[in-house]
Amino acid sequence: MGDRITVLLVDDHEMARRGLRRVLELEEGIEVVAEASNAKQALLLAEHHSPDVIFMDIRMGEMSGIEATRQINGMGLTSKVILLSIYNSYLQQAIEAGAAGYLGKDAKASELVSALRWVLQGGFVFGASIIDTAEGREIAFRYLTGGGAVTTGEASAGEASASETGPASSPSVSDILVSDAALVISPPSQPAKLLELHRWLTEFAKAEIGETIGTRGEDFVMQVAFPQPIPLLRMLAELPYVAGVTEEPYRRESGTTPRPVGGALGVGHMVPKRIRVILKPDETGNR
Repeated sequence: MGDRITVLLVDDHEMARRGLRRVLELEEGIEVVAEASNAKQALLLAEHHSPDVIFMDIRMGEMSGIEATRQINGMGLTSKVILLSIYNSYLQQAIEAGAAGYLGKDAKASELVSALRWVLQGGFVFGASIIDTAEGREIAFRYLTGGGAVTTGEASAGEASASETGPASSPSVSDILVSDAALVISPPSQPAKLLELHRWLTEFAKAEIGETIGTRGEDFVMQVAFPQPIPLLRMLAELPYVAGVTEEPYRRESGTTPRPVGGALGVGHMVPKRIRVILKPDETGNR
């Protein structure tokens, strides 16, 4: 990859391609080198241009975007394929086909650009709208942790109770107020505990969850935003499945925005925080 990032757009709707091109070309250093209206054409253009990133629709005529992704990877190209869909039901197939990301077709401009830059670093990007569904969360957390299949009902009764009532007060952990944060999840961890953490964030803390980015078996990051500032470090530390919580120097993940899900910073919103969360191991000693 040179100084510019080259992109191939694949969608059977011209307006969709036009919208993507407009968003991407507003970013310095990104160039859309070609467009394809079907998967077969995409294979030819991918081989000819060898783009850095390919944004591809899934449902297209004779050949799906998933099959095209599988063939592109089989061609030995270094192109990273980000699949786009209004459905999350293809997520597992996308991972198995070798995609580098899976975004909703309603993804915001900042999310598209963030995903493009992140996959070039070797990570996998799960779009905010994908993580917003139970099925998407289960597959994403299972992939990132290397765990087995899990459903939201597998969390223990004690954990569920704590997620509904919220943690007790603890004077030993910082009461600093947080409205925007990057939660860094340390490996290894159990998908069931991650799902329970997600449940607590959304149902009790009323957080909006942005994109989740990471590389399998390594740290991954969930962008979160709260409707009003809360003592997040203390609250997390009191959850029964959390072993440790520490604040780290804030830094933006490459290409991400500090507040990807709630608009501009405004009244009541502080400087974003970067918080590392270590989940407790299970009874067998695995996290």
